[in-house]
Amino acid sequence: MLVPLRWLRDYVDFNLGAHELADLLTMTGTKVEAVTRTAERLTGIISAKVEEIGPHPADSRLKVAKLWTPHYSYTVVTAADNVRQGSMVPLAAPGATLCDGKKIGTADFSGIVSEGMMCSSMELGISDDAEGILILSDSFLSGIDLVSVLELQDEVLELEITPNRPDCLGMLGVAREVAAITRTALKWPSSDYPAEGDHAADITTAEVLDPDLCSRYALKVFSDVKIGPSPLWMQVRLRAAGIRPISNVVDVTNYVMLDVNQPLHAFDYDKLEGGRIVVRRAKEGESIVTLDGQQRPVEKGMLLICDAVKPVAVAGVMGGAESEIDGGTKRVLLESATFQRQSVWRTSKALKLRTESSSRFEKGLDTETVPMALERSSSLLAYMGAASINPGIVDVDNSVWTGKSISTSRSWISKSLGTNLGSKVDEYLALLGMDIDSEGQGGRLTVRIPSWRGDLNEPIDLVEEVARLHGYNNLESKVPVNLKPSDWTCEQKAEKRIKGLLTGLGLHETSTYSLVPKDDTEKMLLRAEDAASHPITVMNPLSEDQSNLRTVLTPSLLRVVSTNLRRGAKGVGIFEIAKIYLMEGGSLPEGELPRGQKPCIEKKMLAAAISGTSGERTWHTPERQYDFFDMKGILESLFRSLGIEEHGVEIGDTRYLRPGRRADIVVCGKKIGVMGQLHPDVARSFDVQENTMVLEMEVEALTDAIRKDLKFAGIPKHPSTERDIAMLLPKEVSAESVDGFIRQTGGAVVESVLVFDQYEGKNIKEGTKSLAFTVRYRASDRTLTSDEVNAIHERIRDGLVRELGAVLR
Repeated sequence: MLVPLRWLRDYVDFNLGAHELADLLTMTGTKVEAVTRTAERLTGIISAKVEEIGPHPADSRLKVAKLWTPHYSYTVVTAADNVRQGSMVPLAAPGATLCDGKKIGTADFSGIVSEGMMCSSMELGISDDAEGILILSDSFLSGIDLVSVLELQDEVLELEITPNRPDCLGMLGVAREVAAITRTALKWPSSDYPAEGDHAADITTAEVLDPDLCSRYALKVFSDVKIGPSPLWMQVRLRAAGIRPISNVVDVTNYVMLDVNQPLHAFDYDKLEGGRIVVRRAKEGESIVTLDGQQRPVEKGMLLICDAVKPVAVAGVMGGAESEIDGGTKRVLLESATFQRQSVWRTSKALKLRTESSSRFEKGLDTETVPMALERSSSLLAYMGAASINPGIVDVDNSVWTGKSISTSRSWISKSLGTNLGSKVDEYLALLGMDIDSEGQGGRLTVRIPSWRGDLNEPIDLVEEVARLHGYNNLESKVPVNLKPSDWTCEQKAEKRIKGLLTGLGLHETSTYSLVPKDDTEKMLLRAEDAASHPITVMNPLSEDQSNLRTVLTPSLLRVVSTNLRRGAKGVGIFEIAKIYLMEGGSLPEGELPRGQKPCIEKKMLAAAISGTSGERTWHTPERQYDFFDMKGILESLFRSLGIEEHGVEIGDTRYLRPGRRADIVVCGKKIGVMGQLHPDVARSFDVQENTMVLEMEVEALTDAIRKDLKFAGIPKHPSTERDIAMLLPKEVSAESVDGFIRQTGGAVVESVLVFDQYEGKNIKEGTKSLAFTVRYRASDRTLTSDEVNAIHERIRDGLVRELGAVLR
């Protein structure tokens, strides 16, 4: 945002230099990136009247002019053909310097010495128009310093406006800030003008079919329009603010946009079918030729400004060429509106068309400024004599602004800042345009927020405003007292504990990007009905490898495994705790979300992967490949260390895991994740070995199951006794279910159950398997007798036959 100081002084008087003001603004939160000066080298430009002009006697391409000033008459040679006798022109007399630093002296043109040169708008830094000499109005006196009179030299502040302060994208908003920090009064822009003719409502109508995308839409009608250049003072200011002057009507729309931060658009009324405006969403297959001459197809749902037949503008982004203002325009329909900011942002991104208007609308604008901008434009056009203004406006107001209040107290604000400010709190807030009501003796305040400060929503926002005005450097430095020491949350403590346990089990923690390649879901063989198969796609990704938000954590780990194996690692064991992102209902919500609501489901997951060999080969230990039971052992060790007793695995059907070697992880009767060996197709897709084992489960469900009262047990005082059981069982009966039955039947004296043998194949009945267990018995309060152990063991054996159909061996 470029802010010329002469323009700013129209609204607030301040006796500060540009650099002093820049320091004040920066220290109060409005950062000034740079201070520059326009036409810094321009000197010696005066006004001069053309007394006579005629052809050059020796060169038919040139003319010789006699220029009069009160102090001297100049002879100037020119090739311009728009200079006439009596014209008032800018003269760069000998000794003058142009904007580009070029020094002007005398020069001989075929025997005639030219004393200086007449200047175009471009040579004075006013516009890009280099065709012909700039002709001044008859109101200029001859011999005056044009650099001073036209305010060609000005100091300009370049501001960095944060997204939460769109009000400072206009001179009026910056003036409010300056008035507050310098404790001076704000001067409001004039909006007086004479009106004549038919009322605007009798000439045109506006219909808003989609009020969710357009909260307010207003129109103003201008008749007897005279298209021409805008006044030099306006051209100079626009140029200093970074806008190219075009014509009086267009320049006024740009001027008011920069003035009060309300984008406007002017339509040629006579080019509109039906002479009316309809604001609606785009239909399938529609397109529009925009002001830049490009034919642009618009997507269904984009907001368009239409006449009775066709689109005439893309709402909040750019107007259409078919209703453009040109030299033949006689009647103008001026639009002032507020559009839903996310709609404008999405449209601008989709069309790859970013404009001064769209950059403002996408940050959110004040609906109360809509009629003010029309009145300001009317005043300027009437002042120029560029149009007759019809009375009234057409205003479709669907906005819901009824005022906003925040309750707080002086004492709370003072405590938050560590400085006792007392009634200064009221003073600072009032300087920022807020109305304050005091309640009772406790310093309670009800603060009414002005419409242009949409960023103020909570009491803490007011604390920041008070701190800015008081000065951050003026706040007292104090050591906080009586504050509860910060501590980790239960979730953080649980995660730290899980990470420590997995590290102790030999795994290394990794940290990967949330953005992943778009083909991850295809590589993982996910079903179409799975929520994870519909990732959120980034519109403009930095690379193809960062196109989607991940819906499964495992692929991120597989890429790490692949990288390590390619670089020579024989065995890899890693884990990560991170979020996945799922769309609720398979799509993102439309429109602006309420404060604090997330557009998708963010779920924290724990994933682990092991691949390659387990440990180094030694003279007494052969090299061994990781298998399913290594990962199951890691899982069970984690559960045991966390005190999670109700856990197990069940046969699963996850498609990216190998059939027969995949399982669902169950805790407290609820599935919280999956584990197993990668499907061979998935392993090939990620370039990892087929013996890669993975697990992935929900962190929240895991932490909820952690036993909070876990305590260490003492060394047993009494000896244990072991008994073996071998049996034939149907294949569908899992070893885990047998384990559970033994523990349940044996009761508290069963200390452990260990599978020491499993066999399927020859010499046993088809459809069965052989399992053998070692059961360890121990009582905590006495030494068990052989009779006690035998009785319990026999009860277990009988139960296995009766309940599970076991054949004891």
